[in-house]
Amino acid sequence: MPIPIEMKEWLKQVEADVVAFFAEGCREPAMHAGGELSICLYELFMHNATLWGYEDEVRREDIADSEIARYKRLIDRENQLRNDSIDQVDAILYKLLASSGQKQAASLPLNTETPGSVFDRLVILQLRRFHLGRELSRDDASAAHLDKCQTKLAEVEERIADLSASLTELLSEIFSGRKRLKYYNAHKLYNDPETNPAVRAAKKQG
Repeated sequence: MPIPIEMKEWLKQVEADVVAFFAEGCREPAMHAGGELSICLYELFMHNATLWGYEDEVRREDIADSEIARYKRLIDRENQLRNDSIDQVDAILYKLLASSGQKQAASLPLNTETPGSVFDRLVILQLRRFHLGRELSRDDASAAHLDKCQTKLAEVEERIADLSASLTELLSEIFSGRKRLKYYNAHKLYNDPETNPAVRAAKKQG
């Protein structure tokens, strides 16, 4: 069975989504063709792009502590949604594999990282690539800063190429029956009041 995504086209789409989000200020969900997987990957992008903005703001030294606390809570919430999207990508791939009739023998090897986690890393790298490009277009930046950013950009682009090729290979191995796909929920215990001892203790005291 062919893999359910064309990697080069998806990377181009993420690149366009990054520009729309940061350069054009588009915050509305885009309608992407390609079905459930495409929609879920776009949601994963949106969570990462939103987090990027929050992480920038929370590092400002001119905002009040109350604003830092507010951003911290926004980051925690968005990061949970991001992790949920990673899990959902793997669940969709698992469902596509099952619906194809592809058998997964228990003896097949597992990968140390799920495809959803790799998609997440690639989204973050595309965000990093865009923002490094922005740094290189600054008129007020020093030559040393520009050189540093140029070096980083080259490394990021190399990582995108290597990681996307590795993900394509992994998906090919999974959908051809040479590797087994198994997905897990992230279980962020600190986000659940019932499994966070500090939150439980605060509730009891209150």
